[in-house]
Amino acid sequence: MALLDGPISQVALTLINLVGTPATFTKRNSSYDFSSGQEVVTPQTTMTRNVSPPDSWVERTVYGPAVRTSDFRVILPALGLDFIPQPDELHRLALGGDQYAIIEVLPISAGDSPAAYQLRLRK
Repeated sequence: MALLDGPISQVALTLINLVGTPATFTKRNSSYDFSSGQEVVTPQTTMTRNVSPPDSWVERTVYGPAVRTSDFRVILPALGLDFIPQPDELHRLALGGDQYAIIEVLPISAGDSPAAYQLRLRK
């Protein structure tokens, strides 16, 4: 852990809690049953955390999935997270009554540990 990891993580959490909006993360839990050849879906996991107010995606060049004009981003504080959101079909985010796919997850850090994650979302 780098010297600034703790203080910066706490600042990110405090600021997002002051100005943020609640978002509910949902992770559908599934596994593959080799004996039956079927996907086994178990109850989903949900967690509500504050995220930054939504902002349009500003990156013009991305090394991941193609950017759409409707994509936007939120910042999620890393401190106290029980999970790291993943850009796959199992992870979704509900914000303001709408469901979004997590397209990309970019850690924001000043040292070894992320202070927050920048999430690119798509409806």
